This record gives sequence, structure tokens and C-alpha cells, in this order.
Amino acid sequence: MEVKDTTKENATPEEVSRKTLENEEKEKAKVLPRGLSEVITETIEQRGIESVSELKQFETRYELGWEEKTRGARYALSGQSLSAQQEPSLKHEAVEDNCVLDFYQKAFEQVKEDLKKEARTARKPKEGPTGFAAPETAQLMEKDGPRCGLITKLVLSCEALKDVLKDWKTFGTWTIVYPIEAKGRKDVISEILKPIKLHLQAGGRIITAWTPITAQEEEKWLSIKLWRTLDDMILKFGGNEQVVVTASNIVKDGKLLVEVLRQAVAMFDPPRGAIGNCPPLRAEPNTDTRV
Repeated sequence: MEVKDTTKENATPEEVSRKTLENEEKEKAKVLPRGLSEVITETIEQRGIESVSELKQFETRYELGWEEKTRGARYALSGQSLSAQQEPSLKHEAVEDNCVLDFYQKAFEQVKEDLKKEARTARKPKEGPTGFAAPETAQLMEKDGPRCGLITKLVLSCEALKDVLKDWKTFGTWTIVYPIEAKGRKDVISEILKPIKLHLQAGGRIITAWTPITAQEEEKWLSIKLWRTLDDMILKFGGNEQVVVTASNIVKDGKLLVEVLRQAVAMFDPPRGAIGNCPPLRAEPNTDTRV
């Protein structure tokens, strides 16, 4: 049987072409496994890269570009010099582990907060009388009428507070004692926050306080979470420049921690005469004045 010579000199044009294609495929197979992903493979096919020389050039450009990008990202995120990042890397973990999106999100939030502070600082203080939305213990103050620029209004529910705030558009300062209401209706709370926001945008001031706790209302008082939520919302509207939240009461390990009252406030709450017997507070370092 005659053995056909397939050397380049004696091969037919068809055999030479087939052999060339086989060699091209073998060369490509040596190049492709060196780290090119499926995405890069698809890109090669889309660009119509066929020759081995073009494929090698493309791979070289890709690897160099990828290395520079990852090194630049590590430099920007770690603060190190590029000389400390000599080793090439074809992985993306270094960037992902540093949470680039979180970094930019925090920076964006900080810019927004700075702009809010600048806007609040530019607000001209609003002039006008002081409104006092008071609990039922202030009945006599309401009967006395306006005194020294202070106008007292008895407020026993969130619904009543909403109506009172609508009438105080010309007031410069609002002092609000939250009524004891465990669950306020969503629409009512929204109607309370709207005039509060407008008041602060106009340069007004707001002081908030929690209704004093008594033995009769202790259980209901402790169950209320609404007051703290309202304080947080109002602070977002005006910041510490326009809003003062006076309540520092917290519940820790099942115990209520409240501020100790001085003797001078005993006249405002006669039924609880024990308050008047509290000794004056002393300004001592590292002393917790809560009970």
C-alpha cells in the first residue's frame, strides 16, 4: 500500500490548508487557557480575531490594561504607593473586598448632610411668641392666658396637637410636651410633622419634652415608642441648631432611668412632694445623676 507523503513539499494545496488550520487551532489552544474569561473569548469572536499574532497582541493588551486597572484601584483604596503593588493580579477580589460602592455612598451621604447643615445655618431665626403645648397639669397656665410672650394650650391627644400647631404659624418657638398616646394614627402623625417641618424651614425653634411619668400611668408611659421616633424625625428637619429634645429617659435592664430633679421644681408638681426632698446635685466628675 502506498503511503502518501504529507510533507509541505509533496502535499496537495488542500492538505496544506488543513494542516495550517490545525496548527492555528493548536496555537490558539495554548493562548486561551492563560486566564482569558468567557467574556473575553466572546469579545475575540465578535472582533473576528483569527490569526495567532492578533490573538497574542489582544491578550497582551488585555492583561496589561487589567493589571494597571487593578493596581490603580488598590492604590486608590489602600493609600499605598504603586511601588508597593508590584505583583500583577488578574483577580477582582481586591476591589470587591474594599466595598467601592459603600465608600462612595458614605461620601455622598456626608455631602448631603453638609449641605443640609449649611442650609440650616443660613436660616434667619423666626420671631414671634412662644407656644406651649402642655399636659393637663398646666390647666392653670392656660386659664391665665398669655404671659410674657408665652401662650399655653392644653393638648391631651395627637389630634389636638395637630390642630394647635396649625394655629401657631406666626409663633417663633414651639414647646411641645407629647401627649400620652400609645399608637397615633399614621395620617395624624403626618399632619403633625408637616407644620413642624415648615416651621423649622422658616427659621423657627422647637423644644420637645415627654409627659411626666406617674404611678397611675407608668405602664402606659413605658409602652410608648412614638415619642422617641418623633424626636428623631424633628431633629432631621432642623438639627441641633433649631431643635432641643429635652427627654433623656431610657429603659435599661427593665429599669427606667430618668434625670433627678432639683428642689426648685417642686412647686410645679405639688402632689409628688418627695421631689422637693431631693438633695441638690453636685457637679462631680464621672457621677451618674440618674436613678
